[in-house]
Amino acid sequence: MLSSDGIRLDLSALRATADAVGARLFVDRTQAFGVLATDYATLAADYVAFHGYKWLLCPRGTAALIVRPDRADELEPLAPGWKSTALPHGYFGGSPDLVARSAMRLDSSPAWFSWIGVCAALNIHASLDHTQVEEHTTGLAQRFVDTARSFGYSSPAYGLPSHIAVLNSPVIPHLPDLLREQGVRAAATETRLRIGVHYFNNDDDIDRVLDVLSQHRPRT
Repeated sequence: MLSSDGIRLDLSALRATADAVGARLFVDRTQAFGVLATDYATLAADYVAFHGYKWLLCPRGTAALIVRPDRADELEPLAPGWKSTALPHGYFGGSPDLVARSAMRLDSSPAWFSWIGVCAALNIHASLDHTQVEEHTTGLAQRFVDTARSFGYSSPAYGLPSHIAVLNSPVIPHLPDLLREQGVRAAATETRLRIGVHYFNNDDDIDRVLDVLSQHRPRT
């Protein structure tokens, strides 16, 4: 998933290409984790990383790295501390042999209060039907793109469904202000608009954006 335009890469094709040249596949899912369904077991990515503050609604300061078991030994801790040592004694200085042999050796001291927020956010996400999440968000984004195109706006040619949509527009003076007046927060300039659809968004939210665009249609 490219954050700049919402285009979804074919991860299976990337996996095959990486295998063909003996490369590792590192997937950054910050823009898509929790919203776009991915069969990670089948994909067998070597590493998957994501930041919690995007679609997962976690506080800033939280992130995760998922490592394929057979790749774990390749990683070395850059700054080992008391959380990266073997239990039960932890780190009290001394020999570097105290660093754990398990994945624990990669741990660092967490941002405690941020992770309290993570637990609350993930409990909500765990209660959702993830197939419905993807269908809902990508459906709203596609409706937005289709309608905007009917107004004369241009948008990238999306292959796989995406919850991020981008429009290139003629100059619309004060577009960010016009959207904000409608209660819409989006990445907007006078010539470009990017929206990211969340599960709590609905057709009314899309309509508010489209109402603004319909009043500033490109001249043909």
